[in-house]
Amino acid sequence: MLRADGSRIVWRVREEDGQYRAYASNVLIGRALGDQVELLDSDLSPGDRIVLLGNENLRPGQAVHFDAPSTDL
Repeated sequence: MLRADGSRIVWRVREEDGQYRAYASNVLIGRALGDQVELLDSDLSPGDRIVLLGNENLRPGQAVHFDAPSTDL
């Protein structure tokens, strides 16, 4: 999660015309414990793909590629 102007965001990946693109989604977080964070409010849905690494320089609509995880998280 990144801070942009005091808010917290995550980068959600959407498929558009066969290409994956990143878009910022606002989130409101609660408690954090280790690598787990409580989401109090967001526009994320189950199954959404979010960028966990390499998100420091993303711009809205930027094309991204990803490697599928070897196991479900």
